[in-house]
Amino acid sequence: MEVPEKIDRLARRAEEISYQMQQDRARAHERTRLQNEVDKAKPTARKRFWCRHCRLDFEGIGRKRVYGTAERPEAVHICRCPECAAACHRLITNAGKDRYWLMSHRVRRDRGRHRLDLLQPSEFGFNTMYPDAMKQHIKDMEDKEKEIEREHYDPSLRFGRSLAMRKALRRADYRFRDDA
Repeated sequence: MEVPEKIDRLARRAEEISYQMQQDRARAHERTRLQNEVDKAKPTARKRFWCRHCRLDFEGIGRKRVYGTAERPEAVHICRCPECAAACHRLITNAGKDRYWLMSHRVRRDRGRHRLDLLQPSEFGFNTMYPDAMKQHIKDMEDKEKEIEREHYDPSLRFGRSLAMRKALRRADYRFRDDA
């Protein structure tokens, strides 16, 4: 085996070891984060639960139960449904994946109640709900376009629009939607 081949092999091995060390550190960090969530959770907590069997949205006292391994502890609050006595779960770790937020009729009703308040000018229905604001939005967009065209106009180009001008127009349109 030649010297350059040995050097290449050693370099690849060093990269593999470095990558493995990064993965181990990330797993250790995730493990400590999950363990902290489990430790911080109260043994009992009053929460809203959703029963998937009888489709009931109710409030109950959940008891903490820890599943999983030491590597990936999973904690849940468990409560019995008052109608059918089925076990209902709410996630403590990975709360963003909790099915309650997708299934609960109460959460859906609350989302629907404020849906019209959160309409943006780029969304369907904004013109119907807020015609004056839509007119102002269109006027502001036209003013912004004219300002950009004044700044970036280049008469030496075929249509007077440079690449920088087109990028600025796209950025202005994107930013304006977020600000409105």
